[in-house]
Amino acid sequence: MKAVIIAGGLSIRLRPLTNDTPKPMIEVAGQNILERALEQLKKAGVVDIILNTHYLADKISDYFGDGSKFGLKIKYFYEKDLVGTAGAIKRLEEKLKEPFLVIYGDNVFNMDFGKILSIPFDAGSLALIALFDRNINANSGAVGHVVEIDDMGFVKGFWEGTARPDINFINVGVYILKPEIFKYIPAGVFCDFGKHVFPDLLKKGVPIQTYIIPHGEAVFGADTFEYLEKTREYFVSLREL
Repeated sequence: MKAVIIAGGLSIRLRPLTNDTPKPMIEVAGQNILERALEQLKKAGVVDIILNTHYLADKISDYFGDGSKFGLKIKYFYEKDLVGTAGAIKRLEEKLKEPFLVIYGDNVFNMDFGKILSIPFDAGSLALIALFDRNINANSGAVGHVVEIDDMGFVKGFWEGTARPDINFINVGVYILKPEIFKYIPAGVFCDFGKHVFPDLLKKGVPIQTYIIPHGEAVFGADTFEYLEKTREYFVSLREL
């Protein structure tokens, strides 16, 4: 399975740290964010990678090259203008003819990707999304992407940028998508999965499956200096075990 890693964000809230370093290349406990994710993908058998880049793109491509020294096959797709998480994927439509994995490259993972890859797709679903439970899984406290699910584990609603303390489940930024998803992503306009595509699927009655990462795994959104420090503390503690 191919994995597309979205790694083009501007990371404005982490400046001046990100003035010369794209966020996916920030060091966390001895390893940069993106390399940590790639290492975990490789463990799950995912070696065919497309890196979507924009801000300080050369810093990423110069470090990883074609991926061979990491045991990976890496290709790059440079975006001249940012059009959102789904908009970026839409531009890769011709390269993605089979189900594929999408990862937000500025999140910091301690996750067994093999587990979500082993889940069979529901016949009518076009998306399988990973969630964490903020009351169970370690996290930085960045909880702006809340997801409501039903008793069968399918999505009921998305609450992007909304505080919902009554809902425990948070979007990890890891999706498995069928190519048919492209019918629901408009071309040439800004489009985000959580704000636009997934809510539209729900309105049209298209089911969205979920996978809840187990206790002991974690995903950190290191979007501010406070969250970055919490992220580093967590991964340092893992290294010291």
